[in-house]
Amino acid sequence: MKFLIHNYKKDEIMSTAGESILKGAQDALAHLRGDKTKGRAHIIRTLAPLHPGKMIQGNLEEMKLSVPKAASMLSVSKQHLYRVVNGSNPLTPDLAYRVGKLFGNGSKFWLNLQTQYDLFHIEQAYMTDPEKIHIADNISRCV
Repeated sequence: MKFLIHNYKKDEIMSTAGESILKGAQDALAHLRGDKTKGRAHIIRTLAPLHPGKMIQGNLEEMKLSVPKAASMLSVSKQHLYRVVNGSNPLTPDLAYRVGKLFGNGSKFWLNLQTQYDLFHIEQAYMTDPEKIHIADNISRCV
């Protein structure tokens, strides 16, 4: 049985679609200018991606599975799965594999969600934390 993630909020879908369109336009403009960054440095995502745990929770609800039952099926502790579902713990590659098997959409899908979530928060830190801004500036000067 395969489940598709369908509980995205409209704004999140529109934000992602808008960013894709904006990125394409910025890349084309940067290409014409000969810009090496291709406009990517100028895109600022305004909405944080969902933690994959929230999407797992939505799929479990769709399947009428409780977290304890799913944890048993996945051979993980219910505390660990609760922490992932609540966004306290990241989705590990091992759990991504198991969840991908359970929902029938593969581990890469789930790992990509976790990667997007992690990268968003790292990028935010490098744009707002003065120490990290300094590190990023030093790296930029070396390139």
